[in-house]
Amino acid sequence: MTWLVYALDCPARVDAPALDPRHETEVWIPAGWSVRPGGLPFWPFAAWWGFHKLRIFRNRRYCLILIREKARIIHRSCVFPGYFRFPFMAQEDLQVGDIWTDDKRRGLGLATHGLARAVEIASDRPRRLWYIVEEENLTSIRLAERVGFSCVARGKRTERWGSSLLGSFRCESAD
Repeated sequence: MTWLVYALDCPARVDAPALDPRHETEVWIPAGWSVRPGGLPFWPFAAWWGFHKLRIFRNRRYCLILIREKARIIHRSCVFPGYFRFPFMAQEDLQVGDIWTDDKRRGLGLATHGLARAVEIASDRPRRLWYIVEEENLTSIRLAERVGFSCVARGKRTERWGSSLLGSFRCESAD
């Protein structure tokens, strides 16, 4: 499978679409022994919390952008620092991934709002914000481009010791 690697140089200014007044945005940052915010499953968030606590992530900026409706999570965008799976990322870079929107709430601008909020968080200092997407995922590609990301490379996911979980994303060519 081929992946497209998108990037946005920060600081950047992106206008997030207004949310319906019934929706609330929360930026969850790991604190203490709080493994994940309420309403999300234990896995994989416990693993990412562990990466944060054990300093496997290259910086301390791991967070989740959540949009709730009546306390129920209807969208999430995860902001990850680089780690061994992303060797092309610099020390301060961040990547937005594991974006999810409730099927019944798609088309309301929630993903655009979440990604724009990630850009705002990343823009506190000069760094690159990355977005990796399967080349067949046209909806996600349009989202990245709408927020201002540019395709900078194509890449492949590699395996290490027979496992894609331990492998990495490698940029193969500039687009």
